[in-house]
Amino acid sequence: MLVGPVVIPGVAEIGRITGEDADLPVLGHAMTGDTVRSVRPYVSGDASHMVHWPSSARVGSLVVRELEPPATEGVALVLGLTGENGDAHVEDAVSRAAGIGINALERGARLVLCINTDSGPLREEIADRMDLQRRLALAVPGPPGLPPEGWPAQSVASGLGGVRPADAGPAGAGPAGAGSGSPGPSAVAADPGASGQQENSRG
Repeated sequence: MLVGPVVIPGVAEIGRITGEDADLPVLGHAMTGDTVRSVRPYVSGDASHMVHWPSSARVGSLVVRELEPPATEGVALVLGLTGENGDAHVEDAVSRAAGIGINALERGARLVLCINTDSGPLREEIADRMDLQRRLALAVPGPPGLPPEGWPAQSVASGLGGVRPADAGPAGAGPAGAGSGSPGPSAVAADPGASGQQENSRG
């Protein structure tokens, strides 16, 4: 049985990833482009649908299209929890993070989750919804891992700490985790009263 949070729907604020990770494919997705970079002579093994027929007719031999790799988009989801596991505002924040993360995955974006666990801050790329649910089940109050450099960051915070930069960690705690944070992330503060109407399966 998969243990994970109740999902509160949300919208991920996806953006373009820059830096070292920009050219890596999305986990579980094939890399395809849609912009023609150039054409080149056909070689054995090239897919037939890549033949560029107008150019082939013009030069008198088969040529194929070379495509630009697609722009890599994603979001680093930073979950900053304060209080105790089981508190309504903590479980509400985890549920909101689940909704945002699922939205990112459903839109084909890359997703990095930054949380705190019993073993310390964690930053990990998420492959699918099940992976997200498993990781969120491990989230506990404390300073989360930092988003990787070049990634747009979106923060979900619990309690009265409200909206904070993703690299600030929970209220009263300093930054933690590996890597450099991205400046100016958006953030979502949990509604302390919202999760009281939902049954949460975490833990």
